Amino acid sequence: MPKKSTASKPLPPNYIAIDNNHEDIIAIGTKEQIVEAIQEYCYDSGWDENDVEDLVNVYELGKEINLVTDKQIKIDFDL
Repeated sequence: MPKKSTASKPLPPNYIAIDNNHEDIIAIGTKEQIVEAIQEYCYDSGWDENDVEDLVNVYELGKEINLVTDKQIKIDFDL
């Protein structure tokens, strides 16, 4: 009897859409969610296709990573 795979399927990629004109995040989500959000955003803003090409960037998000940082504080008193 073949073993059942316990590995889960990878999650679909998430995307982020940014309005470069106003430096706003339009949406974060799946490709379908991003397309819908951009369409609504453009309709609300009165934009056409050229505006979208010029003002909206979409990036694929990678997996989340955790950063560990150390804070170092130095206080000097000049007397």
